[in-house]
Amino acid sequence: MSPQLFWLHEEVLSESLMQKQYAEGCRFLFVFDTVWLTQRPVSLKRVQFIYEALLAMPFEIEIVYGDAAEVLKQQVRQHPGLMGKVIAPKDLELAVRVEGVASEVGVSVLERPRWFASSEKKFSRFFKFYNSVRSEALQAARSHKGEL
Repeated sequence: MSPQLFWLHEEVLSESLMQKQYAEGCRFLFVFDTVWLTQRPVSLKRVQFIYEALLAMPFEIEIVYGDAAEVLKQQVRQHPGLMGKVIAPKDLELAVRVEGVASEVGVSVLERPRWFASSEKKFSRFFKFYNSVRSEALQAARSHKGEL
């Protein structure tokens, strides 16, 4: 089996999301991406929060500061046959950065998992949407473990 690397970013710091990847044999990497931090400066308090969230996870996570593309290229050089994956972020600017790095390095971008299926219909009012998915959402909430 090829070594697997799961590239974490600030939107996937969830124990439940990581649990599935860990079960598949992935090791975890979080990059404080200097390019992203320059494009969208964040406060020191936010960086500290992310760092503490990483340390609180029950998994071993390699934490690196640098250009994410260069860090991931170095990982590929060090581990031939490495299969990398990342979950697509919701934030459009972060998604552009993640997809750009992923395509440059050869990392698979996975769709963000949902905890219940979305409705095929488009609703103009929230209560109509909620009424259509209420029973499914309540069932998913009852059986869900971890973060939503």
